[in-house]
Parts: sequence; structure tokens; C-alpha cells
Amino acid sequence: MEEVESLPAIAQPGHRLVVNSLLNAVGQGVPIVVAIGSVPLLLRGLGTERMGLLTLSWSVIGYASLFDFGLGRALTQVVAERRQLRTTSDDLPRVVSSALAAMLLIGCMAAIAMLALARWATSAGLNVSPQLQDETLSAARLLAIGIPVVVLTSGFRGILEAYERFDLANAVRVPTGISTFWGPLVVMPFTHSLAWAVAVLLGARVAGLVALIALVKRVAPDLRFRRSMADGSLGPVMRFGAWMTVSNILSPLMSSADRFFISAMLSASVVAYYTAPYEMVTRLMAMMALAVATSLFPAFARAGDVATARALLGRGVRLITTTFVPVIVLVLALAPTILRLWLGAAFARESTAVLRILALGILMNGFAQAPFAMIQARGRADLTAKLHLAELPFYVTSVLYMIRVNGIQGAAIAWTLRVSVEAVVLFVIARYMLDEPVADVRISEAA
Repeated sequence: MEEVESLPAIAQPGHRLVVNSLLNAVGQGVPIVVAIGSVPLLLRGLGTERMGLLTLSWSVIGYASLFDFGLGRALTQVVAERRQLRTTSDDLPRVVSSALAAMLLIGCMAAIAMLALARWATSAGLNVSPQLQDETLSAARLLAIGIPVVVLTSGFRGILEAYERFDLANAVRVPTGISTFWGPLVVMPFTHSLAWAVAVLLGARVAGLVALIALVKRVAPDLRFRRSMADGSLGPVMRFGAWMTVSNILSPLMSSADRFFISAMLSASVVAYYTAPYEMVTRLMAMMALAVATSLFPAFARAGDVATARALLGRGVRLITTTFVPVIVLVLALAPTILRLWLGAAFARESTAVLRILALGILMNGFAQAPFAMIQARGRADLTAKLHLAELPFYVTSVLYMIRVNGIQGAAIAWTLRVSVEAVVLFVIARYMLDEPVADVRISEAA
């Protein structure tokens, strides 16, 4: 790859970080507001078990992007970095086109695997009652078909984020997120079938993907998507994506496995008492802490020196502290009232302790988003992957034991302990990287 020159580091002004974070917060927050009003209606209309299965469907859709094998985030990293370098060759369009082609292939393979496992999962794996097994099987098959759509969506969104067009990315994210909750409500007067609810979700995501493709062509016409596969120039991106894949698989798996364990060890009807508070606090984190980290990622990738990265990390942590901590304090103080007003007395009784435990964990996890983004954007996805590999066996053992001993509260304790330890380790790794310039490894250097 021919390079003209490396430009001075582009430091992200404070106001740009705030604006981009605000755009991401809106993209995450509007669906949350919709969820607050929609979830009680869905719970009353669908019943506890169907609602629990619907939340599992949301999990599958939400985490299907893990099948992109890290290439979505790798595209953000490499495109953002090469905006800094001013390349003169057509290497980048080939890399981007080949990465998207690889993502489509991987998504199709994952869909085939899920189709093969769908019948077992609905008949035995999830402990679904007999009367709901047929519609759950149909829903699972639809979810499988949607995996390639979700995978490609992460790729095209990653390109927009590399150009820091968070306005456009969130213009698509908002209606797609709203459809997650309004879609099932739209069909509920006609049918309570889980399959129809999932069909509406899938249709909305297809429309979102089409919109993202059109926006990327407008923002980055110079990419000139190719039909041919790239040669060895794709190798460094694939290696980066391979380590990202480990994190993209293990992190969502450890974040959602507890609800599947609850369904298998207790019952599907109990899942809703755990999932409702979990979804609440994780969406709060996405609306605030993750919104900041997402806007930081391309800036970290473009930072040409350790001093710039250090300044960005400090700015991000301060922004998370001022916006996220007060909200979590309110959740801890008002947990029973929030649940009673939102979902009723039964949820307040069963889920108050779970909500408070998870809120403490999500606070630690929120702080961890800034060093997590920095470590990966600076080309060291291998470090976060190795951390997740190390913690997986300890977490699985602890969550199974804690569910057996303390039910859904035990699952919340195990999850909170895991993310708290992970946050501490991530800050230690980030401190080492920022003190040691030799650790600043970039994808372009490996090319």
C-alpha cells in the first residue's frame, strides 16, 4: 500500500465528543423511552412465557452481529485510521468490499447452523411449554434468516462511524430500535403469535440495512465497492477481526447466557423477572456510557500518538462520570418504585433486588467502556480477547452455582462480580499501554 504522508494527529475537540455522544445517546435513548411504554403492554398481551421468549428473541437479534467475526469494528478501525494517512491507492476499497463479502458469507453460515439447531432449542433446550413450541420454532427459523442482515448492518454502520457520521447512523438506528417494541404491538391485535412478532422485527432490519447501504454510498463514494476479493491486503484486517471475534462472541455470550441458564434451570416464565431489570440497566448504559465509547472509537483509531489517546481516555471517563453515575444512584434509590410503576407489584416484589445488583454491575461496566474502546481502537484487540477467554470458565461456573443457590438474584450477583473484575483489569491494561508507547500497534503497520 502506497502512502503519501502521515498527517499530524487529529485530536477530537471536546465539543465534537459531546455532540457525537449525544447523537449516540439519542439513538439508544429513543427506543428506551418507547420500551418503557411498550413492555407493560406486551407483557399483558402476550403473557409471561411469551414475553420471556420475546426477550430471548431480542437477545438473538441484538447479538447476531457477533457473527461478523469482528470485521464490523475492524472496518471502523482501518477506515478511520486511513483517513488520517491519506492513501493514494485503491487498496482500501478492495479491503472494504472483501470484508463485507466475508461478513455476508459468515452470516449465511451462521444462519444455516441456527436453522439446524432450531428444533432442538425449542423442544428441549429452552424448556418451552408444549403449546408454544410450534410458534417458537417458526420464530427461531425467522431469526436465523435475519442473521446475515444483522451482520451486514454492523459492517455498513461501522463505515459510517469511521467517517464520524453518527448523525446518519443514528437516523437509521432510531426507527429500527423503535420497531423492536412497536412491531410486536402492531400485530398483537391480530395475533399473539411469537412468529409474527419476529417477522415484523426482521422486516424493519432489512429496511434499515437498505438505508445504511444508500447512506454509505453517499458519504464515501470513493470506496467504489468491488465484486472481486482482495489479495493479501485483507490479511491484517482479518487478523484484527479474528481477535475481535473472540470478544464479540464471548462478551455477548457472557452477557446473555445467564437468562438461557435461568430458562433451562428454572423455567421460561422466570426469565422475564430477570430480563426486564437487566434490559433496563443495560439500555441505560448504552444510552450514556456506550454512547461515549462509540464516539471515542474512531478518534482513538486516528490518534497518532499516546498523548492524544491519553487525553481522549480521560475526557471520555469524565463524561461518563458526569452523565452516568447520577442516573445509577437514582436507580439504586428508587428501584422498587420504578418497577412497581413500570411493570406492576409482582415485578417490584420479584425483581427489586435483581435491579439493584445489576445496577452496581452496570456502573462498573459503564466505566470499562472507555478503556475497552481505546485498547481495541489502538490495534490490541488480542488483549481484550485474552481477558474474555480467561474469565469465561470462572463466570460459567459461578453463574450456574449461584442460580442453583439463589435463583435469579444469584445470576445477577455472578454477572456483577464478573464485569467489576473485568473493569479493573481493563483500566490496568489501558494504563500500561498509555505508559508504554511500544504497545501502540496499528493495523496499517502490520500491512
